[in-house]
Amino acid sequence: MKKLGMMILALALLLSGCLAAPVYETLDGLDVNGNVPAMKKMVFDLPEDASVQTVQGTAGRIYFCDGYEIMVETFSAGDLDKTLRNLTGFSRDALTLVQTKVDGIDRYSCVWTSIGENGEQVGRTTILDDGGYHYCLTVTAPAEDSLKLQPVFGALFESFTLESA
Repeated sequence: MKKLGMMILALALLLSGCLAAPVYETLDGLDVNGNVPAMKKMVFDLPEDASVQTVQGTAGRIYFCDGYEIMVETFSAGDLDKTLRNLTGFSRDALTLVQTKVDGIDRYSCVWTSIGENGEQVGRTTILDDGGYHYCLTVTAPAEDSLKLQPVFGALFESFTLESA
C-alpha cells in the first residue's frame, strides 16, 4: 500500500508540469512559451497648445489643450469592441471603423459625435493593435470647433506610431 501511494505521488509530481502554456500572438507569429509581448512606446507629435500639465492614470494620460483634449491609453488586446466602448461609449457595430495595416500593426480609426453637459462633442480615435496591446490616441472637441481643428488633428494622428520600448 505504501508503494502504491508513493507511485501515485511520483506520477502526480511528474504530470503537474504538463499543463499547456497560454499562446499569445505577436508580430513574429506565435509565442508558445506563454510570454506576453513586450509593451511598445507610443510616439506622436503634440500640438503646440498642449498643456505640459497632464492627468496621468494607470492606463494612460490626458493632455488639456486650447478647447480640446488628447487622451493616450493602453489596453490589453483581444477585445476590440471593449476597447472601442471604453474610448467612445459606442460598440463596434455603431461606428464606422476604418482598418488598415502598417508595418504589421493593425490600425483602426473612427470618428463619432455625442451630446453631453457641454453640448455636442466630436471625437476621433486611432487604435494601434500589435497583438498584445491596444495603443489608443483619442481627441475630443466641441463640434463647432471641429472644422478649424482638423489640421491639428490630422498632424497629430499622422505622427502616431509605435517604437520598441
